[in-house]
Amino acid sequence: EMGYNRDKEYLPQLNLGMYYGISSHLPVYYCLYNGSITDKTDLISMMTEAKDLGIENVRFVMDRGFVTDDNFKYMQDNGYIFITALPGGRLDAASLIDSVKPNIRKAANRIDEYEVYGVCVATKIYDLDINAHIYYDPEKQVADEKELYSRIGRLRTDLEKLSKKNKRATRKYTDFFKVSENKANTMSFEPDNDKIDERLSRAGFFILLSNEQGANSSWVLGTYRNRDVIEKSFDQFKNRLDFKRMRTHWDRTTEGKMFVGFLSLILRSYMMHMVKRDSTVKHLTIEKVLMELKKIRTVTLSNLTRHLLPITKIQRLILAGLGLSSDKMLDSFI
Repeated sequence: EMGYNRDKEYLPQLNLGMYYGISSHLPVYYCLYNGSITDKTDLISMMTEAKDLGIENVRFVMDRGFVTDDNFKYMQDNGYIFITALPGGRLDAASLIDSVKPNIRKAANRIDEYEVYGVCVATKIYDLDINAHIYYDPEKQVADEKELYSRIGRLRTDLEKLSKKNKRATRKYTDFFKVSENKANTMSFEPDNDKIDERLSRAGFFILLSNEQGANSSWVLGTYRNRDVIEKSFDQFKNRLDFKRMRTHWDRTTEGKMFVGFLSLILRSYMMHMVKRDSTVKHLTIEKVLMELKKIRTVTLSNLTRHLLPITKIQRLILAGLGLSSDKMLDSFI
């Protein structure tokens, strides 16, 4: 069905929900949803399926797109532990940042492992008692400031064009500009420095919410950042396995292709994990590994026995990393 497409292409969509084992480093389950359904709507369905699969004691780590009243209450009512980012545009996010801003940048709040400062504040959101872990990242502050002024520059260019065409400015421009319109339908504007300064004062901050009691800000941040494991798995599926476009015309073929793709993702994920844990070959990309393995050849002799051609040093190291040996390679050939 038609839905959100981040590539801005008007094409039918499908949504994919997937469980990924953090310790096993393998995909374990997937489910397809209609393309018109948003991610935040999928969450409750995935939680229900987790119970049916016998997956217990789940901790859900989510980005800010899943922050809704219904999702929070469902997780709380069903005893799920969660960690999620709070959208920076919310009023409660601004209030939380302002409450810690004067004192967060102190040695006692330093998290050396991630080079940020962090504090935990008990708060109430969606009528739920939640811990807000508030962080300040000096490097993020620089990036946020550049992005802010870049956005202001784009808005200024748009306002100049609107002014020349005697068109009215929409509400989004008043976040950073004071816009005046007169009876002659002409428009003038100037930067709203107070609003800009207010936004600048919160540059470099971000907030993670969690209902897990006793978890410190360092552990929560590390757990949240580990979510990129499954994001990379989605990226492998879409781009490396060429599933960004389905190129199918029937539901049955689409579902069949997805099943074969999921099996391929399991194999690829297993191979990546085996290679990356071996210090001698962990610097290699999965593409380099596959390319080297494809070079391994055999020849069939006159007595119909097969003979393995000499393999290179790098091929031998890759095989060792995968738990194989050249002596057993002949058994792998069909």
